[in-house]
Amino acid sequence: AAESLSAIASQLPAAQQDVAVARGELAGARARLEEANTSVRRAELATAAAQRKVDEASAKVAAGRATVALLARRSYQQGPLGDLREVLRAGSLQDIVDRAETIKKVFRGQNDVLHDLTVDRLHLAGTSAELAVQQQELEQATASLKAANLRLQELDRLKDDFVSTVTHELRT
Repeated sequence: AAESLSAIASQLPAAQQDVAVARGELAGARARLEEANTSVRRAELATAAAQRKVDEASAKVAAGRATVALLARRSYQQGPLGDLREVLRAGSLQDIVDRAETIKKVFRGQNDVLHDLTVDRLHLAGTSAELAVQQQELEQATASLKAANLRLQELDRLKDDFVSTVTHELRT
């Protein structure tokens, strides 16, 4: 009994060292888990922001389509020179200039809307790519944390077995 007690006592510092290492690994794993959870929250917020931008861009696209459809219907109903005839029907030269300026502003406005839509779509594509990368990094971190957690559980079980054995040997 004295020999086995002595053998167990000689193993105790190593077991205590293993427990200390396991506690350190657990603390590190918890910190990485918290960091991963923070990254998930950031990714969720970024996803929500990107979805809002998609919704805004979709609304702009719908408005642009409606405007183009209206212009197309008007042009079809009036014929290819209908708008030009309307401009020329003005009473004075100043009216013609004013109407031409209005038409110019409408086309510039449409071009600006189309440009903004293109920029928004490019930005959205970039944001989507960034989110995909973050999602992949998060999945890798989660897998790493799961592996570390399994290792910690195994070390905890070994520690419990060791403490149980030492306690049993000390009692007998």
